[in-house]
Amino acid sequence: MGEFVRESAYTWANRLLTLRCMEARGIIDEVIHQKATYNRRSLVHHRLARRQPELCTGEDDGLFAVLGGEFEARSEELPQLFSTRAAAVVLRPSISALKRCITLLEDSPCPEVSTWESWLASQPLYDLISTVDGKRNPPQTIAEFITQESAYIPNLNDGVRVNIAPLQKAGLLAGEVLAKKDLDQAIADRVEWRADERRWCREGKLPQPGC
Repeated sequence: MGEFVRESAYTWANRLLTLRCMEARGIIDEVIHQKATYNRRSLVHHRLARRQPELCTGEDDGLFAVLGGEFEARSEELPQLFSTRAAAVVLRPSISALKRCITLLEDSPCPEVSTWESWLASQPLYDLISTVDGKRNPPQTIAEFITQESAYIPNLNDGVRVNIAPLQKAGLLAGEVLAKKDLDQAIADRVEWRADERRWCREGKLPQPGC
């Protein structure tokens, strides 16, 4: 029983921290960060209170409903972390413990974080495998690497789906080839495949990227 309680606590903590990181980067609407403008609720919580006020009449003020809905929404993108079938989240933290966790996630600023991006972007990149195809000169800094990876560089080995997804998302196609729900996954697959390809080069399984 004690092991299950620990697993549940870690699962809740991991999920809350992940949501806070995602919202801080603008990937999702704010679920954790609360504002006085929304009566000390997050943006998503505020929307729920306006659309379904009956869900916010309990002791938790609808907080579990907000988080449950967000867990389900994120389960498609991050099924290992936000699985709706995970037994660990059946055991809920107390309301006071949950609110304390949210407060800690909100009130843990890092004063150095604003200086990291410019410093990191200027750092040299000592990795010849970071070239696109093994022929072009590799990026010399992390900023150049990010620019390269953000560009549209089709690869025949990726197949039609992955090569078309960025074009369709940018609205450059006359019609829809892929389902809208598949676009982000196709782009994410490309990123993962590039990382796998470079790892295989380092391990000696491929002679160069783009093979």
